[in-house]
Amino acid sequence: MSSLRAKALPLVPLPGRGAGAHESEWRLLTTLPDLPSAHSLAEALGQAGIPARVSSDAGVLGQAAPSRLYVSSQEFERAREYLAQGARAAEEADPCGEGPPP
Repeated sequence: MSSLRAKALPLVPLPGRGAGAHESEWRLLTTLPDLPSAHSLAEALGQAGIPARVSSDAGVLGQAAPSRLYVSSQEFERAREYLAQGARAAEEADPCGEGPPP
């Protein structure tokens, strides 16, 4: 198991609903298809110095439920650029979008 998935980040309530922060302090960056993916991206953002929080309706780790990733409103544009850089790097690595051969 990778070290990114082994270290679970705490789930947080939706901003403004008991998270201890005003709704304007956190902005929805993206929604991911599952909790482990959201935790991995939150960890990567944190390592880049961008505070991130995960919110999900998943009852257990690994359950397929959409997970929302929030970032500090002060770092929102920086986080969007971080995601855009990752998308550009992925396209440069596979410009035809074909993925690895079977």
